[in-house]
Amino acid sequence: MKVFILSICASISFGGVAQPIDSSLEPEKAFEIGEQLHRQFKDKQAIKYLKFSADNGSASGAYLYGTLRQPLMSTARKKDESYSFIKKSADDGYFPALKWLYRYDVDSPQYHDWRHRYYNAIIDMGKSEPEKAFYLLADYYRDSNKDRYEFYLSEAVKRQYPRALIEQAQRLGSGGGGYIVSSLKQERVANLYLQAAETKNIPAMRAYIDWLESHQNFTNAFHWRIKALHAGDILSLAELGLMYSQPKLNYAFIGVDYSTSSLLLNKYINEAGDERFKGLYKKVQIALNHNGKACLNDPIQCKEPKDEIKRAMDKTFLY
Repeated sequence: MKVFILSICASISFGGVAQPIDSSLEPEKAFEIGEQLHRQFKDKQAIKYLKFSADNGSASGAYLYGTLRQPLMSTARKKDESYSFIKKSADDGYFPALKWLYRYDVDSPQYHDWRHRYYNAIIDMGKSEPEKAFYLLADYYRDSNKDRYEFYLSEAVKRQYPRALIEQAQRLGSGGGGYIVSSLKQERVANLYLQAAETKNIPAMRAYIDWLESHQNFTNAFHWRIKALHAGDILSLAELGLMYSQPKLNYAFIGVDYSTSSLLLNKYINEAGDERFKGLYKKVQIALNHNGKACLNDPIQCKEPKDEIKRAMDKTFLY
């Protein structure tokens, strides 16, 4: 029997000497690099690419740079600097920036203008992304007009927009929606969560997993954890890796598999930074070290990793 023993990766240092950015890099390409680093919990690396893209005319780069800098700014002057990047992005018509100003710039003299521009941007979005536009209209009217909120939410649900499906499921689950027969309501809630997860939207898949676990359906939850992994969910690398190293009581049916665990955990260490979810990152390092020792002491426990896991390893994992 072939024994597979994974070596333990050394911790990757993200604090090395910063390399200058090639001035010929296209601003939107710099944004793409920065956004990917951000979605891999490497904000310190992401910032320089986002700043470069913002300084060179990228509205998307200006918005993400501004929002990432917001929590880091310790003085009013610096917060104003961060805000100026978000405002510049909104002035260029970038939708997420308009949405941010509509939500958070409520004390500004320009607030009603932001609100008007944001609403018009949603209407324009309806031409190309009607399902998302209907959901955003529901959110727009959430606190001001219940009938419009419910109408637009139902339209987004009809069009299988994942966030709308999840929200409708949560509303029904918490007593909204008018169902009298409990079994029918439960069936509808389960179907909404499933429809959302089947869109392969990772937040929807994670919401469905949480719902399945809350209803003690751990076999199906594990099935969807594997699906989320194949969809590129970076947290699934860590969560499944930890499960295979030391299965939780409710997941004891998967059995210990140190080689599969180490494959997943190594991938997490190589893909993810430690600037968010610090506790999880530390758990991954500890489990990876434990797996290496266990394989040295009992190599029979460390065969080839599972094929369905190996097939997922060639993609980029993001949050």
